[in-house]
Amino acid sequence: MTGPLVQNFSINAGDPVRVNIDVNPDTGVSLIPGVQIFWTAFKQRFGVPVTTEPPAIRKVLDAGIEIDDPDTLTFHVDLDAADSIDLLGNYYHETVIQSVAGDKLTVNCGEVTVLFTATRDLTI
Repeated sequence: MTGPLVQNFSINAGDPVRVNIDVNPDTGVSLIPGVQIFWTAFKQRFGVPVTTEPPAIRKVLDAGIEIDDPDTLTFHVDLDAADSIDLLGNYYHETVIQSVAGDKLTVNCGEVTVLFTATRDLTI
């Protein structure tokens, strides 16, 4: 077993974005039918994730997450414009895969920075 891969990235607030995720094969995870995938972004305070509040963004398999290739352990998370339009700053994100047996493993984590963009429509 290995620890989660660190993946840091930046997005513009209000832009649709696809985040591609590769799972380290050394984790022992498989993307067989029946697994569940959760991607969550939390606010941070002083660099620490605030998990006592509802997540800023949450996606699950077949509702924002799609498996690209189960053999190469790749999938993607689609963030819609509405997911980030009201966000600004640094957020902690993580991806957890739950096996058919119910075992959970964090396969990636990191920081997503939501940047201000002067062209976003603040009336949405």
